Amino acid sequence: MNFLDFLWLLLLLLLGMALLLAKQKTSSPSSPSLSRSSSKQKAIAKNEMPLEREIELSAIQNSLIQSLEISPTESRKLPMQDSSFAPDKTESVSQELAKDAAVSLGAIAATDSTTDQRPAFSIKAFKQQFFHSLSLLQKDLPESGSAQIYAIALISMFRSCFLKFQHPETLLGQSKARTVAELTANIVMPPLLEISLMNLDVLDRTSHELGLDLEALFRREESQIQDETGLSSLITDYLEALAASEVPAIGYGICTPSSEISDAWQIEHSEAIVKVGFGGNTQLRGGEQGYRTRWLPSEQIEVVPYDVFIPGYRSNGISILRQWKVNLPVERVKTLESNEENSLKQHFILASSSVQDIIRLHLAFGAAIETLHERFILHLNDATSALAIVELMRLLLDEYALEWQQAWRTTQTIFSCTVHHLELTLNNHWSIATLGRLLPRHLELIYEINRRFLAEVEAKHQNDIDRIRRMSLISETEARSLRTAHLICVSSHTVNSISTVQTRLLQHALVDFEQHDCIKFKTAVNGISSRRYLLRSNTRLANLLTQRIGETWITSPQAFDRLEALSSDNQFCSNWWQVKRDNKQAFASEIYQQTGFVINLNSLFDVQAAPIHENQRQLLNLLHIITLYARLKINSNTDTIQRFTHRSVPRTCIFSEQVVSDRPIAQFINRLIQSIATIINDDADVQGRLQVIVLNEKQNYLRPLLYAVADLSEQIPLATQADFSLNALRFSLNGASTIATQTPNNLQLQQTIGAKSVFLFGLTASDAEQLSLKSHDPRHYYSSDPELRQAIDLIASGYFSYKDSSVFSSLIDWLLSDDPNLILADYRSYIDCQERVSKLYQDQKTWTRNAISTTAHMHPLCADRAISKYQDSLLT
Repeated sequence: MNFLDFLWLLLLLLLGMALLLAKQKTSSPSSPSLSRSSSKQKAIAKNEMPLEREIELSAIQNSLIQSLEISPTESRKLPMQDSSFAPDKTESVSQELAKDAAVSLGAIAATDSTTDQRPAFSIKAFKQQFFHSLSLLQKDLPESGSAQIYAIALISMFRSCFLKFQHPETLLGQSKARTVAELTANIVMPPLLEISLMNLDVLDRTSHELGLDLEALFRREESQIQDETGLSSLITDYLEALAASEVPAIGYGICTPSSEISDAWQIEHSEAIVKVGFGGNTQLRGGEQGYRTRWLPSEQIEVVPYDVFIPGYRSNGISILRQWKVNLPVERVKTLESNEENSLKQHFILASSSVQDIIRLHLAFGAAIETLHERFILHLNDATSALAIVELMRLLLDEYALEWQQAWRTTQTIFSCTVHHLELTLNNHWSIATLGRLLPRHLELIYEINRRFLAEVEAKHQNDIDRIRRMSLISETEARSLRTAHLICVSSHTVNSISTVQTRLLQHALVDFEQHDCIKFKTAVNGISSRRYLLRSNTRLANLLTQRIGETWITSPQAFDRLEALSSDNQFCSNWWQVKRDNKQAFASEIYQQTGFVINLNSLFDVQAAPIHENQRQLLNLLHIITLYARLKINSNTDTIQRFTHRSVPRTCIFSEQVVSDRPIAQFINRLIQSIATIINDDADVQGRLQVIVLNEKQNYLRPLLYAVADLSEQIPLATQADFSLNALRFSLNGASTIATQTPNNLQLQQTIGAKSVFLFGLTASDAEQLSLKSHDPRHYYSSDPELRQAIDLIASGYFSYKDSSVFSSLIDWLLSDDPNLILADYRSYIDCQERVSKLYQDQKTWTRNAISTTAHMHPLCADRAISKYQDSLLT
């Protein structure tokens, strides 16, 4: 072979090697779209992927069904990918992942604790499982991905990992502590992707190793979450805190339509399907144990549970969120949507399914039915769930043949209740006629419970007929009904109220029951997750707190107490102020990128984050904004402005929720907010001094940032209204002050964190009740207050509707002729209170110290503290 031939052979060899390497590169499981050095990944990290390129979940599922040849019945379990569904080429990946997994969440979470037996974090298995999930989702799909696909891939990976651990039901059985079962009708899914990554301590490593823009994924998940202001969010916060404390817990709710990302977490638990009966009749049957009544329902509905697992923060604990789903024909749902019969059915399905489930779990653990109360506590969070009490009695008596006294003692030991809405609880009744038609056996048991209870009352309070009538479970009016509040008092070992004020009102309303010594009402204030609403929502502040007081506050909120001493530390106050400034800058940058609107960072950020509804009284806030606007339009040299220099404090007023009601008034309020924002923001005379920001649905992901940027939180429903919102606590946790009416929740907040940060105004509950009974005249306030009259006249004249006075005429007529929410009656007190806020805000040093003190006093209102109360009272 000559030298030239040798060169040709060498060239061909090099060319072949190059082709082979290129082929291997294109077939690598590490998708080019995820390469940390690729231009596509840089675009994804910047969240620049066009929305029209995103793939719908249904399309993803169809691709998975085709590629994996899954039957239609199995497809509803997707997009979770078990190793049993994986193609052969990925078998080694699944086997290696399974090898790394263990009977603990530590298979994907690390810890430095020497007492923790969890294995070390396996980044190799973590990455392999993610790319395995991603490859399945991207099969037959465009090469470019989207935040939606990456989020689903991570969720799929977590679901697969959770299923490889010891099932949480088994962990419930292994625990020696009583299991907490929370019963709540509607539970909104929290942002579990973010919670799981944070709690399993893999947040930073996931971002680093996978090269993903996790914040973009979190935004996508947050934007799809529905209203989370109330009870539904409280339960998920508690389930997470219970898992962090390794207290066994399971939450029960009804499946509601949610987002694609939320649905991706759910795992059908076919082994726990139950049947719930309605109608029919009862029969008395004899047997070896004597005569027993049996219920023969005429209708049986199959109810399917879907599970979501919530891991605890750096712990081995994991809670189950179990939601029951009923597949009813659409036509039937529409026809029964608004009547009592359908409502009763929905609540009984939740009650019966949940009670059946805890019995199933208890028996599966190998325990006897007589010891059910030793393992479970069933906590009711809604008076409408009280039928669970009667259902448990029916099952213990009819199905498990317990004697009455034993069944009743078990029931009273298992059930506890928290009254979140006082008025709703006291006024919740179920029609006896409807109960008799749908639940004949349960009505028999209600009569028997009532007969035995009233016999005790009569024996203790002889000849007190009025007391017996007041305490009866049955309201003997023209439309006879079951008083669910009375049933709860008779059947529960503990009834909690969420504030000291509400506890006194509850004691007054149900004084007969306390005097009879059948129940003692306690105060158990609600708590929110400091991990979710500070550690993740406000990372800058969280880092500052950790630097100065250590990280113990993350799991032990009592550590917030250490902040009080730091409120007089000038350097810490300066750092706190800078954190707030940086958060405002981040928020303002987001608004500018989307709208081109520039927010004044020196302004007071005034936030009302509540569903737009007449009961939330956004109109009161709007009247204040118009009043400020009118003042600013006056010549700055006039005496009026000189006398009220603090009125010149710049304000950025933010509304963050969309209208959630189809009521015409709510629609008008929503339109008025938009109109006022347009006029004020375009007016050069007030530019930078008064601004109105309205977040739309696509900006829902900014909601958590509002807790970090707010200087003032608006909590302004009428004092008599059933207000249950956790937003006030979330804002206060991040140091915001609160302007508030005198509802029980707001009074409890002021009592906890102090009057310096909670500005109360307006009518008391008793004053509001008396004023409503007198048929007050709203026009009296309109006529006697020049600034109020000016604000209303500006709306009525068409000033905010391009001179069309007819646009808001119906709203003005409603306000001046009816005003059931007493907005005009509270106007002057609200304006004066806002002036106190503005005056204090001028002194930034004092304002910052108050903000630090607010956070310092928030530990009694954190979920971890509430859970410690659980352990002290309910679980011992």
